Amino acid sequence: MRWIPTVAVLAAATLLPADVAGAQAVTVRRDIRYALHDGVPLLLDAWVPPGPGPHAAVVVVHGGRFRTGDKSLTPAEDLAEAGYAAFSVNYRLAPEHPFPAALEDLRAAVLWIRAHAAEYDVDPEVIWTMGGSAGGHLAALLATVGEGPVDRGSRVAAAVSLSGPMDMPRWLQGGSPVVTDFLGCTDLTDPACSQTAKQASPVTHVDPTDPPMFLANGTDEIIALWHATAMAEALRREGVPHELWTPETDRHAWSLGREAMARALTFVGAVLGTQAGSQPLSPTVRPTVRHTVGEAVGDRSPDAPGI
Repeated sequence: MRWIPTVAVLAAATLLPADVAGAQAVTVRRDIRYALHDGVPLLLDAWVPPGPGPHAAVVVVHGGRFRTGDKSLTPAEDLAEAGYAAFSVNYRLAPEHPFPAALEDLRAAVLWIRAHAAEYDVDPEVIWTMGGSAGGHLAALLATVGEGPVDRGSRVAAAVSLSGPMDMPRWLQGGSPVVTDFLGCTDLTDPACSQTAKQASPVTHVDPTDPPMFLANGTDEIIALWHATAMAEALRREGVPHELWTPETDRHAWSLGREAMARALTFVGAVLGTQAGSQPLSPTVRPTVRHTVGEAVGDRSPDAPGI
């Protein structure tokens, strides 16, 4: 399934050198084990663009209500065609593996990519992340947990969240089984449950050392808009460059379509520089904080499963 229409790839291509933008083939390696946690083999697919590197890498995170989904349900191939080495990852799923299992897995994936950077022609100092729905939450959490330089350890240089839930304590108040399964909460009155929800919230962890972030959330979709606006406010307070796009639509995550992807790739291209990962993140290329509202345009993409 192709997720990013041609216009998004063309928008990204304007940010890349000619030998990358004009790429004709992508190399894919599937089912690579990047970690073993709780006896669960954790696999990823690597989509590597041709042409000289090192390439910026992107950890692509699938959605599926934290309970389902697979690494095949991401736009990894299109991201590789746009010039990024895209690593689409599986992670442990709730309720069998509640928080922080999924976060631990994603952090392990970043460490694995850095350790294997030479093998995949990746710049180990420039790794970013992107996710939709539950994957958008996990991408934002990966970007905000921890502090310090974004070019080492399990830190990332930028993040894109499409329809990601951001404020878990507020969401928990509604008693949704999606969030209670993810958190491993059986008793909403238990203070430990509230504390876990706080630790699982991207809004909790924002600090000035966090990387730039692009947020998109439809005004009438399944994930309430206040998740994205709360996150944008937290980023604003801490001085973290970001862009919030809130199209007037009920579309969700990847189905936000071509404009969401084009905006996200333009944002990432700006913060990573025009050489597609050959330069480390520099504050001088960070975009101005923006909040835009507009109509979602183009054909509706097939829905990814759930949130």
